Amino acid sequence: MQAAAFVVVCGAAIWLAAIGLVMALRPRLALALLRRTAATQRINITEQGLRLLAGTALIVRAPLSKFPHVLSCPTRAKFRWRGCLEGKMESGARFYWRRICEELGAASRAVTPAARMRHEQLVRLFVARLKELDAPCPHTDKELAQMLDTSANALADAQALH
Repeated sequence: MQAAAFVVVCGAAIWLAAIGLVMALRPRLALALLRRTAATQRINITEQGLRLLAGTALIVRAPLSKFPHVLSCPTRAKFRWRGCLEGKMESGARFYWRRICEELGAASRAVTPAARMRHEQLVRLFVARLKELDAPCPHTDKELAQMLDTSANALADAQALH
């Protein structure tokens, strides 16, 4: 089984290298071949089957490769993608709080009335979603209305200057 997987993986690697050379040396020929790959259902299914075979062979062969850790999950010491590898995830309430604050800031910096209205719509949407979670909102309804009104007044003042 491992030997067959090795042969399939090597064959796929040779195929990819050959296609890469064709693309580099003869781009028009590569485009013509690419157009033919989805020309009929039979060719398309054959191509999908070969991809499935190569992927399965790679999965079967990976544990015996010289560097199996290359295909494993990166360690926390090497990569820190906003906490996703540490098991930390932003809660829904925290996400909506953050987005409300971001959209309020964007509404206050908006240049056109349409942009300001879109940011205000997003603020209202995120407030509604936050209320659906029964989480406390960072601002009362009165404060939100005042902030949105302030951004509208600031936009009107800026447009009056121009």
